Amino acid sequence: MKMLLSLGTDTEFTEMMNGDFGLTISNTHGHISVITGSPYSPAKHSITDFVVDDKMRKQGHGEALLKEAIRRFGEDLGGQASSKASVSLMYKNGFRMAVNPRGSLEEALEKMREDSSVYMRLKKH
Repeated sequence: MKMLLSLGTDTEFTEMMNGDFGLTISNTHGHISVITGSPYSPAKHSITDFVVDDKMRKQGHGEALLKEAIRRFGEDLGGQASSKASVSLMYKNGFRMAVNPRGSLEEALEKMREDSSVYMRLKKH
């Protein structure tokens, strides 16, 4: 299935089932994979893989992929973030630490540094 989403420039997404990683949504610059019903996740839908090509980072491609996952999977979406960029992007798009939903971005980054990653979950409004 292909879909066109306007974010300043048109981004075409493709999707495919990807074994243990779940549904993978791709564009020409990266991909995000989401699995549903993992017994190891506190969220119904969990991001299992999220990659943007090195040369294409900081240009909005990761945010486009994350927003597409949010659009498709709704509020019960979470994922383990293991870099400053991923924690910051997830926080900017409404994700908060599962262990401290009222925590600030700085607290989420500190938790990631302490534990090498932090589980972020889309905050329900």
